[in-house]
Amino acid sequence: KYSFPTLYSDDHKHSRRFMINWLNDNSFLVYSPYIEGGYCINCVLFRNVQGQKFELFVDKPCYQYKHLKHFTTLWKIHINSQFHQNLTVATDNFIRTYKDPSLSILSLIDKNRIEKINRNKAILASIIKIIITCSRQNIPLRGHRDETIYDIKQCINVTDSYSGSNFIALLKQRIDAGDEILREHIERGPKNALYISPLVQNEIIDCIHKHILDQILHRLKNCLFSI
Repeated sequence: KYSFPTLYSDDHKHSRRFMINWLNDNSFLVYSPYIEGGYCINCVLFRNVQGQKFELFVDKPCYQYKHLKHFTTLWKIHINSQFHQNLTVATDNFIRTYKDPSLSILSLIDKNRIEKINRNKAILASIIKIIITCSRQNIPLRGHRDETIYDIKQCINVTDSYSGSNFIALLKQRIDAGDEILREHIERGPKNALYISPLVQNEIIDCIHKHILDQILHRLKNCLFSI
């Protein structure tokens, strides 16, 4: 059992000792037998986060007679300080992310980025499938008039309404069939990134064309010819 040293007043008429119940009652408080004084563990470990100086319990321990005599008051001042409260939050965040790394800021940012990428892939996949369907069935994508984004959003939930193009008609059918990601994208997506303009349609057709040619060339290279 550790015995806390006894400290005396200047006139040696009074004495004080560090109390074990202080440690039991305050989870932030730790005691160093080597220094023979108390520290606030949160503020010692994370003080560089704030970049400021806070002497007692941080840069120097609670180890003098005057500190022990007024311990309750000095400790209350410390734990109520903004400095301590900020570093307690930093400590809690560190422990939480240590136990569950997925909660770290970098992980959350990376998770959101991956979710956004997967969402955009799903949206493009739906649009590409419409274009492939029209191509296989020899159906023209566009009709005699182009619809504005406003027109499309106004009638996106009405499948029996007239559409200016086969592409938009099939777009409505996919949404009506339960493609909620595509629905939310058309209803709430940015106007300059809906991926349904004639320009984007042509770019997708070019990509499909290149992919088909690559597949044909790949098959031809692997064919065996005899003379």
